Amino acid sequence: MVAAATATRANASVWPTRLLLVAIAVIAVVVILFSTYREIFSLWWNTSGYNHCLLIVPIAGYLAWLKRGELFVQTPTTSWLGVGYVLLNTFVWFGGEILSINVFEHAGAIGVIVGTIWTLLGNAAFRVLLFPLFYLYFGLPEGDFLVPYLQDLTARVVVILLRATDIPVFLEGRYLTIPSGHFHVAKACSGINYLIATLAVGTVFAYLRFAGTARRLAFMALAILVPLAANGFRAYGIVMIAHLSDYKYAMGVDHFIYGWLFFGIVIFALFTLGNLFSDVDDTADTLPAPETYATSAGRAWPGILAVIALVLGFRLLAVSGFATGNAEFEYQLPPPAGQWQRAPAAGADFGSRFEGAAVHLADGYSLTDADGAPAVAIETHFYRRQAQGSEVINVRNDVYDDERWRRIEGPRERDTGAVAPTTVYELVLRSPAGEQRRVWYWYDISGTPTLSAFDAKLLSKRAVLANQYLGEVAVILSSRIDDIEDRSTATLSRFIREMNPVISRMTR
Repeated sequence: MVAAATATRANASVWPTRLLLVAIAVIAVVVILFSTYREIFSLWWNTSGYNHCLLIVPIAGYLAWLKRGELFVQTPTTSWLGVGYVLLNTFVWFGGEILSINVFEHAGAIGVIVGTIWTLLGNAAFRVLLFPLFYLYFGLPEGDFLVPYLQDLTARVVVILLRATDIPVFLEGRYLTIPSGHFHVAKACSGINYLIATLAVGTVFAYLRFAGTARRLAFMALAILVPLAANGFRAYGIVMIAHLSDYKYAMGVDHFIYGWLFFGIVIFALFTLGNLFSDVDDTADTLPAPETYATSAGRAWPGILAVIALVLGFRLLAVSGFATGNAEFEYQLPPPAGQWQRAPAAGADFGSRFEGAAVHLADGYSLTDADGAPAVAIETHFYRRQAQGSEVINVRNDVYDDERWRRIEGPRERDTGAVAPTTVYELVLRSPAGEQRRVWYWYDISGTPTLSAFDAKLLSKRAVLANQYLGEVAVILSSRIDDIEDRSTATLSRFIREMNPVISRMTR
């Protein structure tokens, strides 16, 4: 009897020791990639749309705790498949680091944690913890790229609902006008916070309350559709409350209180409905104690050394500076050429924001040989050196301030009729004073124009590695739209052909 009890205690001590080693390895990884994890945590803490991510790690830990009965009967071993997953994710992290693509960097950092745990617990234990570990990816602070699309969707839903209730409405971009006033579907109204939070919580609900794959997938589809529809109804409700109360309510703090209260009710209803179709037996013992424990464990040190070597190696390569560019000249606006002359008064301020730009220049140009042709305003944001958070391609950068200008059309691709750039993004904006302007913009990476954010990152690194880095610039051109005879398109095309507003001209 005493011998059996002693053996049981010895067997049970295998897992605490191995979990301690896992904790040590994870801490080592966090220390090595500390700047990335600090950035992730900062986004969780300081960005309202990602505040729910602060709960992701505790939730994952709780889900793992629920699986302890199945886990402790497994024998912890070193998994070389886990090492392969660490290698894959360190490479993804490295690519994100040198290309300044946050989603790659952050996803790779989270994947390294998952791979480290997989490496030190073994394949069998990893299968037991598959969902809790991959749930950590819900801590990825990404989703801002969806905001413009969700703003447009919300605006269209509100228009449909207003017309269904006999309220006349005119939609212009993301601005709605009804007989009693005007509304703007701002970024905060996009519903991105609702969507991401519902997906994170709804996934846990589906995992715990449904056993069948079909029901889980059906509920996850609802977890996507419900917050999108609910946000449209929420925005419609805000418009109606303001309209019916003569704008006394739903225009200040109560706007947000109403929004979250409404959304809370909708999500409660979603989960209540989900419970009605749950196929999980609530009377079953979901936390069985293991009858036996793993009796031995493979050595952990080969896995720990492999993980640390991979992560540290890629980290040292990233900070070596081999892929860092620095332009050696000052970017300037193109000098007047041909029939073009400077016309500073023709400039237009769109309130564009490009964080970390080294040089911001703006001016206006007009033609001397075309009577009545509109002038062209140019605005550029030049980046001399590559650095995280200081880059021409960044989700926080904006061509115009949507609080000051209304988007009437676009963005869409437009053929310029010029050699470079051959295509641009086109917008039509309206100022508060009623002036409409056609806007063309693109990115110029070391003399190569592009519209693709991903291509811009690759072009930038290719130029650095070839020692041909000339910097990066966002070029924004605009021209006034005349309601009687619109010459803005032809004028912008001629300006590009004759003035050559690209970086490559600086090398001439």
